[in-house]
Amino acid sequence: VLCQHCHADPALGRRGNPDLPSLSLAIHGKHAKARPRPGCLDCHPGPVTQCLRTDISKMQSCEACHGDLQAMASSLRNGRQPWIEEPKCSQCHGGPEMDTGSRLYKDAQGHHGIYCATCHYSPHAWWPSRLARDNYQVLLAQGEKDPLGENCLVCHTSLPEEAGPHGKSPSAEVEVVNVAPDTPIVHLGTLYSPVSSPAARLFLNVDQELDFIVMPSVQVPLERRGETATLYYMSCRLEDSWCTDIISIITLRLGYRAYFPIFDNPIASTRVLPGTYQIYIGFSHNPDFSDLLYSFYEVVVR
Repeated sequence: VLCQHCHADPALGRRGNPDLPSLSLAIHGKHAKARPRPGCLDCHPGPVTQCLRTDISKMQSCEACHGDLQAMASSLRNGRQPWIEEPKCSQCHGGPEMDTGSRLYKDAQGHHGIYCATCHYSPHAWWPSRLARDNYQVLLAQGEKDPLGENCLVCHTSLPEEAGPHGKSPSAEVEVVNVAPDTPIVHLGTLYSPVSSPAARLFLNVDQELDFIVMPSVQVPLERRGETATLYYMSCRLEDSWCTDIISIITLRLGYRAYFPIFDNPIASTRVLPGTYQIYIGFSHNPDFSDLLYSFYEVVVR
């Protein structure tokens, strides 16, 4: 006998007997009274299937979003429809496009009709995931396991003028930003083109109390994505023809874009000698640089 002949189950489209509890209520209600009380993964896909495998710190248990067995049963008794009305991101997160209304996360869309899972990944496996193969796609796209959306140019060919997903300000591959917590932002600059474009020249005033970081990047050609390469950089000050040595940063597997953490700790602009600095960045698989791909940017400190 199929349980759903008597107990309603929206997952299978079975209406059941309206005088009896739904299958979900019957199961969760009974097990909420059991001692010892069973865990979610005793019935739902567990350690082998690894259904819940996101590495987000506050989402390491089913109860974090769904509540325990008692809460599940109580919500069903109060009229919640199983499989149709499930937890929403807006329960914890505020801001634009967080409340998906009657749509489940797996079906929800935002940012001009893009599915939420496109940028955040599948339910219960949201990026970053503990399962390496879940992260392959996003690593290939942006070199990091975090959700898409921090760098517009991972998807867009130019920096949009309008706000991004969840109301985020448009951002691109190179940012010089004030990260000092006790002072207001006095300058925000973004570099998103090779130095042939004026947008690749950034101007800073040393008389401004500004702490900044520099994180340039280059787009990786399709044929070199997945290649293991070493990232290098060199900085030159044009006024006195002074250059640093070629500095090796890190060896990694290339994705859609390679990021160069040249100054990843805050630097005070008042400590930088005024002048025009050319920052060369590149990556190479071969130690002799025979396959080197590079670009450069200018930062003018006045």
